[in-house]
Amino acid sequence: MDYNVNTAAKEMAEGHHNCRKAAEAALTKMVRMLEASGFDPREIALSLADACDEHILRIARH
Repeated sequence: MDYNVNTAAKEMAEGHHNCRKAAEAALTKMVRMLEASGFDPREIALSLADACDEHILRIARH
C-alpha cells in the first residue's frame, strides 16, 4: 500500500478511476491516523479485517 493519497485524489478529480489504488490510499491514510491516535497496529489490522469481512458478507447477500 504505497500509493500516494494526493495522487489518488488528483486522479479521481481527473476522471481516472482506479478503485483499488484509491482504496489503498484511503486505507493507508486511515491506518496512519489510527496509529497516530495510539492504536496498536495489530489491533488495527485485525479490526479492519473483521470490518471488511462483514462488508463483503453484506454485499454478497444482495
